[in-house]
Amino acid sequence: MSIEIVKKEKLNGEQTSHLRDRTAADEHRADGPCKNWEPESLTPFIFVVVLKETNKPIGILYRGGPKEATSVSWWLDQKFRGCGIGNEMVDLFANILKKEGVTGILPLTIESYRGQRNIASEKLAMRLRAHFGNTHLC
Repeated sequence: MSIEIVKKEKLNGEQTSHLRDRTAADEHRADGPCKNWEPESLTPFIFVVVLKETNKPIGILYRGGPKEATSVSWWLDQKFRGCGIGNEMVDLFANILKKEGVTGILPLTIESYRGQRNIASEKLAMRLRAHFGNTHLC
């Protein structure tokens, strides 16, 4: 599987609808970040992970704040978790952030998953921060 990252405003109606349906699916009921992608005021700060083979959106990325201390968050459709897409997503996102002039990432708040530590997200957070010379998790 191969992915690309696009700005939210580049999505067509079918892609937007698909993403809205997936973020509202029962298995994502407890997922926090995916609930916040709708406000139009956030559109310039939202990126979408698209599966190249199907052109379907499978994830959401957010960045905001100053370039030296940027806040980030992400959500990946549960159907695509655990198959290496997260690593590719983080690496591509780091490249986008660097092209935008970002020089530092703030500590990420990692929400628990079903009441347990979300080790996969913690590893992704460390991977992203390593692109900016900072591997501290929190």
